[in-house]
Amino acid sequence: MEALGIVLLCLLSIVTVGILMWLLRRCMHFRRYDYTVLRADMSLAEHLHEEKKLLDKTVQDAALLNCQYYLRSKGHFELLRQCPNIGSRSEKNCFQVSRIGSNEKLLLAMFPASSHCLHDSDKLINELLLLLKHPYLYSGVMIDTLPEQGLVSVLQPFNKDGSLKDIIYHSKPLDRWQTKYSRCGIVLPPTSIRKYCRQILEALLYLRGKGFTSFQHLHSGNVLIRKDCCKLTGVENILLGMKPKLQSVITRLVKHKADAFDSVCFGHLLFELCTGYELDSAAPQPRHLLDIAGHDAVELLNFIFYSDTIPGINEISTHSYFKGVDLKEMRAFNPAPIRLTPAMKSCINKTNKTAADLLSRKHRLGKKEKVNH
Repeated sequence: MEALGIVLLCLLSIVTVGILMWLLRRCMHFRRYDYTVLRADMSLAEHLHEEKKLLDKTVQDAALLNCQYYLRSKGHFELLRQCPNIGSRSEKNCFQVSRIGSNEKLLLAMFPASSHCLHDSDKLINELLLLLKHPYLYSGVMIDTLPEQGLVSVLQPFNKDGSLKDIIYHSKPLDRWQTKYSRCGIVLPPTSIRKYCRQILEALLYLRGKGFTSFQHLHSGNVLIRKDCCKLTGVENILLGMKPKLQSVITRLVKHKADAFDSVCFGHLLFELCTGYELDSAAPQPRHLLDIAGHDAVELLNFIFYSDTIPGINEISTHSYFKGVDLKEMRAFNPAPIRLTPAMKSCINKTNKTAADLLSRKHRLGKKEKVNH
């Protein structure tokens, strides 16, 4: 009996080992299959990635040639470095340059001219930009249109402190756009939010006073920070007929009211400062409201987004949220009266009309798409 038990135990062991071997071979078969598919997928992904890298390099090389040609034509600038894609506009190429014999770093941006660009108005636009002086406006911006290349260049002093967006996301101004803003940012202190927002509103009110009905290019990337003070930049974008960053998101909310555009853009900026991330809809949705619950800016956000009519910039600036904010830079601001020439006024009027027409056209297209759906 003992011998029989040993035989049965041996047979059971052999069967068990056989089953395990069969299962192991089967598993190996599926693993080889899965691995083969994965390798094929990775090869395709790598191939596409290499193609994109090659295309990006071709675009970068072409942009560099345009920049070098432009700098040679000017004669008094030298190229320091070609920057990666540092902004949200993929077609915008940036370079760090300096004047020959100077250590001051400048930022040169080159991008395709808009179909609404006022060609042959470089001198007029630069004279107008030179006249616009305010503590909360970024100065020293010069534009140049290059009709033969279909490009526009914008030259301005390089601001090493970066933008308000760089402050929110703890990033460096010359880092690549795709990486520096890919993570959630920080929430700024309430006192800083109130101060920065009030400074921005003051800059917008100044532009209104000079005839611009709407700035339209307000976002955290267009607010530079210098010595803890906001400097609004991007005025040249209006004059060059550039499409606003938030146009496709907020057009249905503002409808055809150009004066409401800045108010909603300001609301988006305020939301980003309070949460550390951009608002991805025209107005805050229930999922967004959870992130601002209890914040002292909630009342102002409700005032902007949920009033019967969208309040104007002047109404927002007098809201109780800003009570006690000290604009110390304004106390020292005593500008000499500026006189806009008839040509400058005409340029501003054309800009205002173009912006209003584009907004109205976009609104009509939006309504048409909504009806079709």
